[in-house]
Order: sequence, then C-alpha cells, then structure tokens
Amino acid sequence: MADTKPVNKKSIPGKGTAGRAEEPAVKKTQVMQSGTGKTATPTPGNIRPQAHIQQAAPTTTVYKPPPGQQPCTAPAPPEPPVPPPTEQPILTELIQRIIADHEAIVAQHDTMQQILLKMTDLITILGTAPKPENDYYDTPQTIINVGTPLQPNSPDTFSSATAVPPVQGYQIENIYAALERIAPKITVINDGNATLFVISSPEGKTWSSENTILIGEARTFWNVWELRLRSPVAGIIGPPTAGGVYRVTERDFWLAYSSAVAGSNINRAAFTAQSVPIPFPATTNLPPIAVPNGFSLTVRATVGNATVIYLANSAANLAIAAQRITLAAGDTASLGITNANLVFVAGAGAGVNNVDILVEQ
Repeated sequence: MADTKPVNKKSIPGKGTAGRAEEPAVKKTQVMQSGTGKTATPTPGNIRPQAHIQQAAPTTTVYKPPPGQQPCTAPAPPEPPVPPPTEQPILTELIQRIIADHEAIVAQHDTMQQILLKMTDLITILGTAPKPENDYYDTPQTIINVGTPLQPNSPDTFSSATAVPPVQGYQIENIYAALERIAPKITVINDGNATLFVISSPEGKTWSSENTILIGEARTFWNVWELRLRSPVAGIIGPPTAGGVYRVTERDFWLAYSSAVAGSNINRAAFTAQSVPIPFPATTNLPPIAVPNGFSLTVRATVGNATVIYLANSAANLAIAAQRITLAAGDTASLGITNANLVFVAGAGAGVNNVDILVEQ
C-alpha cells in the first residue's frame, strides 16, 4: 500500500477558513433544472459564473523571471545622430601649406629649366670648340638692289630689281635655308655710305623692330633664323663703293676703317669731273655718281651757255618756278646728297647749254 499522510485541509485551496477567504467572490445564480421548470438551489459544486459576465480589462504586470534566471535588461535608448565631421583649422592649414609647397616646387622646377636652357644657349654661343669652315654664314660685300627710303608696311614686303618699275622693300639674307640651322650670333657690317635698316627673326614668324646701322658701323644679332635689310639708296660696288653695301658674317671681325667725325672730312684719293649737255625742250637728270659721306656734289652752269639752267629734285618741279633754282652761266651750286642722279636739269631755251659736275671719290 502506498503510504498515506494526513492532509491538512487548510492547505487545500477552497477548503477551510483560509481557503474560503481567498476565494474570489462569485455571484451565484439559480440554475433551471431541465424539464421541471424549477429552480434548484445551487450546490457548491454547481456554482459557475454567468456566461455574460464582462471580462475585466487587462492590466500591466511586471514579469518576474523564475528563480536563478537573470532578469532581461531594458533596451538601451537610441544614440543621438552623429554630426558630420568638420575640418579642423590645423588640418586646413596643413593642406594649404602642402598645396603652397607643391606650387613652389613646380615654380622652382620651371625656373631651373629656364636657367638650364639659358646656360645651354650661352655654352653654344660662347663655346670655343672648332667648327667646320663651311658651317659659317659669311657673305662678301653685297649691295642693296633697290633703294627703299621708307619702312615697308609689312616685314613680308620684298624688293625686286627686275620688276618694271623696280619694287621697293626688304632684301633677304636667309641663314636657315643656307645652313639648316639658326645662327647663335651673326653680325651685319655697313660697308657703304648710306644707312642700313635691319630686322631679324628667330623662327620666321615674329620680327624685331628695325635696327639702324650707321655708316661704318656693325651690329650683332642673336639667334637669327633670317635677316631682312633695306637702305634708302641702292648700293654700288666700287671703285667707288657707295650707297647701301653690307656684309653678313658669323666670324669675328675688326673694322679697318672708321666713319668720318661730324664736321670733318677724310681726304679722298680721287675725284670725278664731267661736263653734261642739257637738251631742250626735254629734261634730264645727272649721271649716277656716288657722293661719299661728308662730301658734296658741285654743279656749275658752263660759262658761255646760251640760256640759264634750271635745277630741281624732279622733272615735274623743273616747270615750277617755286620748286627750282636758276643758274646763269658760271653760277655754281653745292649739294650734300648721296648720288648725282638725284639732280634734274633743263635749259630755259634753245641753244648749247651744259653743266659741269665735280665730286671727290
């Protein structure tokens, strides 16, 4: 048999005084017995809640874990949003310094490259290493073919002595075409008795302003691809040498002469004298005789002329009294010009008329 122990009725729910006190108060209702229509008195076992009793509203309860189990921790509140990082002044300053240092390094690099190029040019120009003789640009005395008194409107205006009439402009010395290189330095020497005007280019696209080379002077040009020259007077290779005459050379040079000092003349070794007949009614100009710098042309109406002689600077001006001078027989005029052919003469009437010209050479 199983052991039986006495049961404490007080410990059974619903039993005893204590149990009854803890019972919830339930409203008892009469129950109709089936088929009799009588109301039976409810017994403790027949007591049950009415079906229509309203359920109580739910209440909030605190969960208590079983013994030995740790309670659940409450969820942590959400963290506040993290603001975007902002540049610190030190970082900004550091970046600016890095950028500035980089720009300085680039600038220094460019400067060093420029210095290297300049030093290379100087070594090329000042180098004393021997070169083949045929590698130098060197011309003999060369004349200006067409006198061009005024500066042309464009560097690309070229002279032409074969055109009719001759075309004024620049005369070319093309160094690159002759050597297939530019000349690091090159010199133009004025061997004539007229001023030279020279322009130069390092690549044939950009041109310098006109450089004036006076009589007996020389000018050195640097990094020359081509030279273009003009002179107010066409040149003549002597004797006598006159007008626009020049040399171009890459060689070193020493001038064996100097130009006349202003107000003084250098003694000449010869002179030219001619007697020129004057036609009528036609006009003519005197023959081409170069007049050295510092000297003058002397024109005299020959003694015994039939009429007076007119002198002017053009054939048209011979017919204008205000633009000409008149020389009676034996009268003389002295003209400080570069060539005798710049003088136009005519007789005032029919008869034998002549002029005598004289110039030192």
